[in-house]
Amino acid sequence: MKKLDILGLETKIEIKILERLYPESIGSWEGDWVKTAIRIEIPGYSANFLADLRAEELKEFRDQLAAMNQELKGTASLISIENAIEAKAVMDSFGGIYWEVSTRYPISTGAVLTFDFGSDQSYLNQLVKELDEVLSEFPVLEHPNDLISHVTDLFRKMRSSKRK
Repeated sequence: MKKLDILGLETKIEIKILERLYPESIGSWEGDWVKTAIRIEIPGYSANFLADLRAEELKEFRDQLAAMNQELKGTASLISIENAIEAKAVMDSFGGIYWEVSTRYPISTGAVLTFDFGSDQSYLNQLVKELDEVLSEFPVLEHPNDLISHVTDLFRKMRSSKRK
């Protein structure tokens, strides 16, 4: 089982990737869904829940974190299409990272936990490495040039622009 840890001051977000939801699927839409177990530990609260994420969400997050780590500036976001988790990181000019996180369980109608925390660039190398390991076991499947892929990308971009 692969996992990734987003760490900060008195904060830990652990995302364990349990399995592909549709391992027999060769299409990107069904085949890219992965079942995860998310655990959050922050002062005064803890949460544990299952969520379905998409491999390309993890890949985009990995690529943005790697760029942030190399350039020592920028932003990175993990945005679940189903609103299970949204985590946005912004790096300041001193290498500090400010995280804004929102989770929802169950999706659509469930309780929302929103919090923020600080960390620094020293955690990025390990997080990128963990995402590389996750994506080696659960790679993004080839994206056919189809309507579903375009609608998914459009939806994700619309949600991302609303957060800015």
